[in-house]
Amino acid sequence: EGDQRQLARFIEALDHRRRQLEVQRGDIDALLDEIGAIESDCRRRLKEETAGWNRLATAIALALKATSDEVS
Repeated sequence: EGDQRQLARFIEALDHRRRQLEVQRGDIDALLDEIGAIESDCRRRLKEETAGWNRLATAIALALKATSDEVS
């Protein structure tokens, strides 16, 4: 009967640990989702900012070319 009690307690301990790990897994999954959303937003913003800088560089290049053509 001693072995049965020990095994029953061990099963309870395993069940408790399993539930803890499942909660942690849920927390980790939620954090990974949040990180993914933040990363996507950062990539979108970086792409938009890069496009803005490219438009500015093009406008400056066109302005300099127009000025250079006017001088020639």
